[in-house]
Amino acid sequence: MKNILFAFVFVLLFPISIYAQLKGKIIDQETFNPVSNAEIFVLKKDSTIIESTVSDSLGFFHLRAQNPYIISIRHLGYEPFIAKTAQVNFIDPIKIKQKSITLSNVIVIGHTRYKALGIETIVVTDSLRDGVNTSAMLLNKIKGIRVDEISEKIKIGREENVLVVVNGKEVPYEYAMSINPSRVRKIEIIQRPDGKFSDYPVVVNLEMIEGYIGWDVSPRLTAMSSVRYGYTNREKVSIDGTWSLSRWNFYGTLNFDTKKLFDVSSFKKIYGSVYKETTMPIKLTSPNLQTLRHNSLLNLGIDYRLAKKHTISLQTLLGVDVQKRHEAYVVSVEDFLGSFKKKQQSDNKYASKGYAIKLSYRGIPLDNLKLNAVFLYNYYGVKEEKNYNLENIYSSENRYFGNKNYLSQSIDAVYRISNRWSISLSNTFVWRRYNSQEYNTKEVAYYSENFRNKLSAALKFSSGDKFEICGGGMFQSIHDHNNRKENRLFSEFIPYMKFFWQPMPTVSFDFNYFNIIDYPTLDQLSPLSWSIDKYLTHTGNPNLKARSMHYAEAQLSLRDVLKVTYMNKKSKNDILPYYTKTKPNHFTETFINCNFEHSYIGLEGNYTLWKGVELSLLLNYQWYARYKESKKKHYGYSYTIDSQLSYTIPNIKVRLMTNYYLRYDLFPLLQGREYFQEELFSVGANKMFFHDKMAVSLVVSLPTKIIPKNTYKEIDIPDFKYQSYGDGRINSFALSLNIRLLLGNKKSKRNTQGIQIEQEK
Repeated sequence: MKNILFAFVFVLLFPISIYAQLKGKIIDQETFNPVSNAEIFVLKKDSTIIESTVSDSLGFFHLRAQNPYIISIRHLGYEPFIAKTAQVNFIDPIKIKQKSITLSNVIVIGHTRYKALGIETIVVTDSLRDGVNTSAMLLNKIKGIRVDEISEKIKIGREENVLVVVNGKEVPYEYAMSINPSRVRKIEIIQRPDGKFSDYPVVVNLEMIEGYIGWDVSPRLTAMSSVRYGYTNREKVSIDGTWSLSRWNFYGTLNFDTKKLFDVSSFKKIYGSVYKETTMPIKLTSPNLQTLRHNSLLNLGIDYRLAKKHTISLQTLLGVDVQKRHEAYVVSVEDFLGSFKKKQQSDNKYASKGYAIKLSYRGIPLDNLKLNAVFLYNYYGVKEEKNYNLENIYSSENRYFGNKNYLSQSIDAVYRISNRWSISLSNTFVWRRYNSQEYNTKEVAYYSENFRNKLSAALKFSSGDKFEICGGGMFQSIHDHNNRKENRLFSEFIPYMKFFWQPMPTVSFDFNYFNIIDYPTLDQLSPLSWSIDKYLTHTGNPNLKARSMHYAEAQLSLRDVLKVTYMNKKSKNDILPYYTKTKPNHFTETFINCNFEHSYIGLEGNYTLWKGVELSLLLNYQWYARYKESKKKHYGYSYTIDSQLSYTIPNIKVRLMTNYYLRYDLFPLLQGREYFQEELFSVGANKMFFHDKMAVSLVVSLPTKIIPKNTYKEIDIPDFKYQSYGDGRINSFALSLNIRLLLGNKKSKRNTQGIQIEQEK
């Protein structure tokens, strides 16, 4: 009986001993990021396929394997992987290497985009590169990313403060948007990053192809002119270049930018019963505000590959910025002498020069450890002159100069404990010194030295079931002292959390709790004062605290069809202008900290209406509250419509687009309110010439009449009332041109015939 039972159990378990459950994870050999949609094959010794599957968005796979077996992995953009594996159920992470050669005349059908916790990755294919000559145009082809055809500024959903980095390294924006698409291997959209980029809501990382050898030069010309009134204009000339060798990579940017902006304004000021000023009404054909700005930038950088997975970089930057602003009014003055009209003028001249030196390292010293380190020194000096004149009544002149020394050192580390667990550590130290002096006396008016340290740590868990969670905290300490003998020490602990769940391929849910810190500027801190008029003086506030904004954000995504976002943020130290009566018949404008609450709900989607026709749409509503005391809250709201419709004409490589943007803002102030009305409608076209070597974009902004486009600000406190008005119609009819040329001599190690992508999802 025992023999029969033993035989029965042996027969029952025999298939299990032969076919074991095989689980594993596939990651990038250099970045340690999971590789999704890789094809995994289990083979016999004679290469017969036993089982096959595809890795999920986190790189995990699960199948049966006959012991012993051979495992084969294939993926677009990676070298094939083949290995004989012993009898195990869960194998160590399989690291696959980026492909240095491509297959000729191969058509691949598959996914090139996947989403994980806080990051979305797009593998750049030859079909994406087709018909574009810069990274700006490449990004503009990706759903969810909008790139302005003229300024090349990026917008992702509601976020416009988007940082673009190259291989995880911060470079000038102009250079990042000029890169040859043939160099770009993949694009990462990082939402709410931690570490050294934690002060940005979104970061776009361009990962370059390893082994690309050759040079590229990209000259650019941008011009804009107001059509209706013919006043405002802008010209920008730049040249960006890259030269890559086997170990060395040289790159640089040189640009010159000139703006001449005209605008209109009017105001009313009432100082109790003592004094009153009222300007003439706005006249669009006679602008009374003029701003002239010239700036230039030179950046040079070198990357050197010390060894495989170890790269150091050196960057230098030099910038010059000169601004002049002139305001002219005809005002009706009422005081104890009577009522009369006078000419009022104010001029502001500003000039700054600065330079920066940055040294960085990026590498993988251990198989499971990834390191990034940055050392930055930045200096800039400023000179400013403010003049005010009310005809035959009052005049003032104020001049000062100042400088800032800034040094930062940051290190970011990610260590993978296992296939599911990883830990990240980041530390940033900053030293900053401000100094401002009276121009004539050379006396130090303000001196401030600031030390900051931000230490953060997080633990991340990844599940093969498309579930990820990350939790951690940041400890920040600030030590500040100044020439007013004020010595402040401040520290706080801020927790943060990220959560991602994708229950099905078309549905995902994200939640983020994080913090962004904004520090006061030299202008806001310096107690130097200057006269706005006879009764009003402006000065900074050296006691301002950094604004620490706490965010809680949830997003439900239904593929590209619909994204629903709710966000709530709060701060106890928002920075806001504030007016006080300092002596009889005299007031001071300065800055203070206050409480701020902001909520947001938005809908966005990206749609392919039919072949070549794309529509992107964003709708949102926001509401605000500002207060010093909770019983005296001041409320406001905003709503936005942002849309773009584009059509790419096949064969001739022409892209037509139309944009419509409408926004109404009513912002609460502690002592009043202000509102803005903005409406933009434009049509344009983009055309490639000379075998995709030159791209030309032409955009016409057209006047609209749905909303009046007024701006308004009101301050109302005892004995002082102020109202100002503006009109956005003066520059609503404009013509803009952007020309990009790409020259180069690629000698890549890879075959120039790339993989052709028939379908991308």
